[in-house]
Amino acid sequence: MERRTITTIVVLALAGLVFLVVRNLNDGEESAEKDGTEASAAAETETAVASAGVGAPLATFDVTAETEYAGMFTAQVSTAGGTLSSVVLHKEQYKRPDKTEGAPDYVPEERLVEGPYEVVGPWDAIVDGQVNLPFHLELKRLEWGDDKDATIDRLVRAATAITFDETRIIGSLPPAGDGDLGVRSGDTLHGADGAVIGTVDAVESLETTVTFTLKEKAGPDFPETVTVRRVGKPRIQYETDPRFVRVASPDTGTVIMVWPNPERDNSDVWIERTWTATGDYQLAHSTRFVNMSKYALAVQTRLQVVGWVDPWLEPPGMFSTPMQNWAPACHVGGSFEQETLEDLLDEDNNTVGYDEGAVRWLGINSQYFLLAAVFKEGGVNGICTVTGNGQGIIASSLDRREDYVGGRKIACLPDWFPKGKRSPDVRCSEAMTALGVSAKNLDETTLSNALDLYKGPRAQAIEYKHMLAALGESTRDDGATINFTVFAGPKDLDLLEPISPALEDALDFWWFGFLAKPMLWTMKWLNAQFSSWLLAILILTILIKGLMLPLTQKSYVQMQRMQTLKPEMEELQKKHANDKQKLQTEMMNMYKRHNVNPLGGCLPMVFQMPVYIALYRCIYSAVDLYQAPLFGWITDMTQPDPYYILPILLGLFMLVQQMFMPTSPGADPTQQKIIKYMMPAMFALFMLMLPSGLVFYIAVSTVISIGQQWLIKRKFANVAPATRRARSKAS
Repeated sequence: MERRTITTIVVLALAGLVFLVVRNLNDGEESAEKDGTEASAAAETETAVASAGVGAPLATFDVTAETEYAGMFTAQVSTAGGTLSSVVLHKEQYKRPDKTEGAPDYVPEERLVEGPYEVVGPWDAIVDGQVNLPFHLELKRLEWGDDKDATIDRLVRAATAITFDETRIIGSLPPAGDGDLGVRSGDTLHGADGAVIGTVDAVESLETTVTFTLKEKAGPDFPETVTVRRVGKPRIQYETDPRFVRVASPDTGTVIMVWPNPERDNSDVWIERTWTATGDYQLAHSTRFVNMSKYALAVQTRLQVVGWVDPWLEPPGMFSTPMQNWAPACHVGGSFEQETLEDLLDEDNNTVGYDEGAVRWLGINSQYFLLAAVFKEGGVNGICTVTGNGQGIIASSLDRREDYVGGRKIACLPDWFPKGKRSPDVRCSEAMTALGVSAKNLDETTLSNALDLYKGPRAQAIEYKHMLAALGESTRDDGATINFTVFAGPKDLDLLEPISPALEDALDFWWFGFLAKPMLWTMKWLNAQFSSWLLAILILTILIKGLMLPLTQKSYVQMQRMQTLKPEMEELQKKHANDKQKLQTEMMNMYKRHNVNPLGGCLPMVFQMPVYIALYRCIYSAVDLYQAPLFGWITDMTQPDPYYILPILLGLFMLVQQMFMPTSPGADPTQQKIIKYMMPAMFALFMLMLPSGLVFYIAVSTVISIGQQWLIKRKFANVAPATRRARSKAS
């Protein structure tokens, strides 16, 4: 019986290691399977349409400049969509290794050479005419409910020279200036008096100069200088050119972007996007729709977090630890959902949607880093979807229900709105200062109390009250106002937990989080004390061995006691050689008389497997250990030993350990020999492809076990056989 039991236990232990290795390899294969034709197609697709002749060059603005976080990370916001375009992490540990070898030509060199880690995947702000940056806002509806035909008027080109060919139908404009938009079909040309003198029929060229065709031939009195304007419904205008402009901000570390351009365009709706550096790898974001019409504005949005998966990434070698590539993720309805690009390409429309529910966060998740929009406690209601395409572009999206921004008969104006452009020309900040209220307290009770306390003219105070009441209604956190925290950095539990407990699900500890988290916390604390991951793992190993000491001590003692029963076992085998059932019964009685558990010697191996797996997931998922040196030649403890020294040493240690293991009475000598030599060899082979930090832990644990077994064996060796049996019976 004990032979079958021992064999079963050994097989289970080896199966656990096989599980680690197979999962390790599968993770690498899943993260690396790409279609070469799709990768080459990306070169053709990713062509920005924003050139100097089409519209003013896109600009970016640093949110973290002149803040306390500037040394930690740099976050930039683009005029394309008024959204995040770059997040660079400055910590040396996160440095990106050189990727130039074998990379496609269309990938910018700055994304391939060794340097600071870039969290934002896409490098082209606009692809196929669409904004291709994280946290871009798509508008599914933007119109006034009672005035659906209302339009906005945008200045495409300020006064600029125009030239014609001999046909007087094909005209050309010089390169765009600051604030200029791209010329499109349907744009109108205006003379000095503002009258329409021509309409663009088609844009023929998108080179340095814009060449276009007029719908009608230009007459001889056609002016040499024109302005170009575009009139259309708000949503169509936004889709055509979602180019934001930066406006003044009163605070350092805050960038405010507005669409359309308040200095050039005429509109009753404005989109204000505010980005503020607030913490370690954190930005506070707010999107607000400013409605200056007397009609309610219908708003329905889709927030999209875009990323990019390396399409040229080769599968990792057999003896290298794979990296989990970026994948779109969403925490909806209390559940964490994530899909790899490979899985998405197998879905209809390359999309997976989830039931409507409370969305706590959505973003792009990788093995060690996260780019996410995190909502207030409890989340926001909406529908989350994840998508991917053959060019490696991935995205997680949040669709909100339609909501309304109330109309205002009289509206106060944002501080960024130009003076003298609208009447009444009152800034909201001026009205709040006059009534002595803040933007956080614009409820009816607060405003009524402020009105009663106002010392100035009553009519003016009432006007201020109406303005601020409408402002408060338009800034509530609902479907028409979008507030969230951006986290763009390493998946450190100490950083994630204060933002939202739901972010912890972004770390993949499998089922062993209850073990992995305390182990990670202990290692981090020890590393903080000794500034050495080597000492941290060494001390952690000793602590774990200490906690398991009662169990292992009892098990090793049981094994030695089993050895003392060998003579009695041989007698029983001779006596009942022809009656196997009687032999098993007498053996069990013998174990009971001597208080020996035949399984006790193998249990430590079983109980240590969850610890090994938990530590593996800890090393695999914890960014604290990412590219962290262990000692000497091991510069990254999350990767296998490059020279295989640790795995070979571990195999030798395990062989020595087997020398101290007493043979089980009645066991098959051939079977014992196989276990003695094959098990260390198999362990050493498996360890070749596992993280060196895990191998070091197992090696230290094995050395401690050897010492423990040596002491127990020495103790038993100094005790007379008769006394040994007496102690066995007494216990």
